[in-house]
Amino acid sequence: MKKLFFCLGLIAMFFTSAMFFTSCNEDANPSSATFFIIPECGSQLADISQSIFCRQLPPEVPVYRYRFIVTDEATNNLVGMIDTPKNSFNMTELGLNNIALATTYKIEVQVALDSSLNFENVINLACTIRTPNLPEKSRVIVPQCGSTVNSLWTTIFAKQTLGAEKYRFVVVDGTQTRIIESTESSFQLADLPGGPAANTQYFIRVDIQYNGMWYEGEDLCTITTSPTASLKQSSPFMFEGQK
Repeated sequence: MKKLFFCLGLIAMFFTSAMFFTSCNEDANPSSATFFIIPECGSQLADISQSIFCRQLPPEVPVYRYRFIVTDEATNNLVGMIDTPKNSFNMTELGLNNIALATTYKIEVQVALDSSLNFENVINLACTIRTPNLPEKSRVIVPQCGSTVNSLWTTIFAKQTLGAEKYRFVVVDGTQTRIIESTESSFQLADLPGGPAANTQYFIRVDIQYNGMWYEGEDLCTITTSPTASLKQSSPFMFEGQK
């Protein structure tokens, strides 16, 4: 118990010292050291996956876990909590279905000093952060770009993007361009109009639709089918005895 009060006292001294503490809001001096150090409180995230850092406590305070508590500033509804040994998190860890673009969130931090996970709100300190107005770009994430696949049933997965209403896969093979639009962030090569081919290099771009408008992706991913790739391999509609 004495250790707990000693540590809490150190934290209080840390936060209230002129060297380390200033109020965390839009009017805070950007050159001042604040508890939330990246990004500046009151600012807008560059993208939804940007990490949000709070200042690490001094070595004398053995922090076991940080807890980031996120609420919607307009409604004061709890969005979620992230418990982590790190002094950072990003908004996507709350789940894409739980957050929104162009929205201001309030972030508070608690700390647990040991494995009992008795989180302490040692000082009333909160930061407001606004999410981006537009969604970030999507891209192919699986299979790895530049890889060769052995099945024409291979599923191509794109990065899920907050706010995306539809995904548009633009597939170019050197002679033709084919497009697949879907509310899902994936498609199978077998879905290509006219069908896929073996021993072929495909260049795939992923666009997203947001508020009815299409936003073109920037990354182009190359996936190559092997010379022996066939629609007879790994068909989800084929029983073992039919192969």
